Formats: sequence, C-alpha cells, structure tokens
Amino acid sequence: MNMTRLIIITVPPKEIADRVQQLRTPICEKYQAPWALTYPPHITLRTGVIVPQDNMENYLSDFTNLIKDQKPFRIRTDKIKSTIMRNGDDWKFFIYLPVIQDHALIHLNRHLLSYCRYRKSNQISFYPHMTLLWDSLTVKEQEEVKATMNRDRRFTECYEWMCDNVSLYIRKEDHWVPFHVFRIQ
Repeated sequence: MNMTRLIIITVPPKEIADRVQQLRTPICEKYQAPWALTYPPHITLRTGVIVPQDNMENYLSDFTNLIKDQKPFRIRTDKIKSTIMRNGDDWKFFIYLPVIQDHALIHLNRHLLSYCRYRKSNQISFYPHMTLLWDSLTVKEQEEVKATMNRDRRFTECYEWMCDNVSLYIRKEDHWVPFHVFRIQ
C-alpha cells in the first residue's frame, strides 16, 4: 500500500520567512549542514502523519473538520538560542528561534493531537520553534557559529506575526513543499 508522509506546520508571512531564510542559509551552507534548508521556515504544530493514499481524501476531510473553528492568533519568537541535542547515537548542534508558548498555540497543538489516526510517532511533547541549523558540527565549528551570532545583530531579532494557516507539507525530492494550506480566519 502506498503511503504519504505529511508534516503539520504553520509558516510565517513571506517577509518573516525571507528574513529567517537569510539568517540560516549562509551558516548552513558554510558548515555543509543542509538538513534545515530542506524545510521552509516554519513551526511544527504536532507530530506528522503517514496516510495511506487510498485514504487521503477522507484524511483531508477529517483534518478540515478538525481545524474549521480555529481562529488566527499571535505568534512571537524569543531571541535565537543554541544547544546540543542527542539524536540516536549522534549529537547535533541545534540553532533555533524559540516560540513563546501561549494559550492559543498550546490549545491548537493539543487539539491537533486529539486526532490520532495515521500519527507518525507517539511523540507528543511540544517545544515550538523555528530551526536555523541542525547538524553534526565539531566543537570548533559550534564556537564559530556562536561567534557569528554574537557579531551579527540580525541574530538578536525577535519576530511577531498572526498565525493564519495550518499547513500540510509533503516531501518532493529533497525539499518539503505545500500539499494543502488551510487558511484560518
């Protein structure tokens, strides 16, 4: 049976997405860390899904019903942070914009998690953020990235926008692209 993997995200407005992309592209390219660039700037709203292609129409109908009453809400980021995280047997250097958790965002996450069919994994922890870099870097490279972040004032910016979409993205070749964008009003 053919299956389709989808991620469930929200994407910021173009002007913010472009500014985030301008921050992450040079560091990802310099350190040959392309993973984050396969995704658009986004916030993951819940664990993705793997849907049998035969059931896609029903899934989209169910998903539409799930979010039909969702209202737009404000999203705000904090300053860029970095850390090291374990990924299986490997350690990854992670640079991200943390998203300030508020009631509307937490409610949306929990509401989306209430639909359990086709869930890709049982991961339900929620730490909203926008990834700038996620890859294996040497300690020296990590220090270089941190120094760049300290020198460049753009890395101190925080962002704010109205969340007006819940989007399903699908992987095409080596990038995630829109599959279905639900506008919330």
